[in-house]
Amino acid sequence: MDMENETQKRKARLMAMRKAATAKSATPEMPEMPEMPETNIWVENDEGSQQKAKSKGISSAEVSGSVLHDTIEASVSGLVEATVAKRQQEVEAQELDIAAIAPKHANWDLKRSLQQRLDRLKAKNEAAVAELISQRIKENNAES
Repeated sequence: MDMENETQKRKARLMAMRKAATAKSATPEMPEMPEMPETNIWVENDEGSQQKAKSKGISSAEVSGSVLHDTIEASVSGLVEATVAKRQQEVEAQELDIAAIAPKHANWDLKRSLQQRLDRLKAKNEAAVAELISQRIKENNAES
């Protein structure tokens, strides 16, 4: 009886999860775009007078024949150069960081610890060479 109750509870949870998933997929949420602040741009008219115009409210009739003094490219150019210079300094600092390359503890007995391994390999190498030579001698004797 207890098992049946557990299965009913599990089925109810699964149905609730399915309903929540279908409701979520049926109404996809659009990410909210951050609201752009209205930037003020000085516009110089044909008469030579300057007036302050909001970037969202400029019409083509007002801008025709006028010169925009503050543009996005001009305001961002310094930012781009500063970012590139900062990144280049970080890369140079990373390349020159010798402490990251050098070992923390000097291994003065490296030759001694390596020599033990080389002795074992030398014995195996000599045995393998002797075996190859004996095989070639046997092959030459078999051919002749």
